[in-house]
Amino acid sequence: TMNKLEGPLEQGIGIKYWNHIRVLAMDGNKLDSVGKGIGRLEYLEKLHLRQNKLRLLPEGVPSAGNTSLTMLCLSSNLLTSLPKSIVDVADTLTELYVNGNQLQTLPEGLAQKCTWLQKFNVAHNNIDKEELLPKDFVMRFGLPDVVTGQCTKDDACVVRLEGNPMAERRRKAYLEDEKAKAKALEIERAAAEMEVDSDDD
Repeated sequence: TMNKLEGPLEQGIGIKYWNHIRVLAMDGNKLDSVGKGIGRLEYLEKLHLRQNKLRLLPEGVPSAGNTSLTMLCLSSNLLTSLPKSIVDVADTLTELYVNGNQLQTLPEGLAQKCTWLQKFNVAHNNIDKEELLPKDFVMRFGLPDVVTGQCTKDDACVVRLEGNPMAERRRKAYLEDEKAKAKALEIERAAAEMEVDSDDD
């Protein structure tokens, strides 16, 4: 972490060396790509790649070869999409952090297959419309709450979507509606008070 590494992450990881590593933390560098060898690390439990310059992950990172992976942290990068192979760690993945990227949608089947997910942070991305969320995601987690931006349909998993254009529009519309209701109620009360005063006269 914070080693000022730049460019691609060494291709040999998982192929030539570090084969038995359990935690790989490369946060706070300037990495712009990672090698597929990471997908071969069968003992890897936690992969931290936060605050880099990753625009994509190659298919196979992660992969079915990561048989021990429980946590994947990809927040604060430049990702516009996630590899479909992410569902290959469905049997073990419990925490997935992709907040602070440029994601426009999520892989189909991720919500349906990753049944052990307990924390799923997708906050502050570029998901613009509800229609861009996969059907299995909405079916399992529901749409984001208009105030908090969290999806609360699945009690076993905390899902955060605040900061996405879709969620922020829902929040703005809700707040404007509540403001209008409060204004109407205020006018109604003022009219009622004036009517009472008139009766007293």
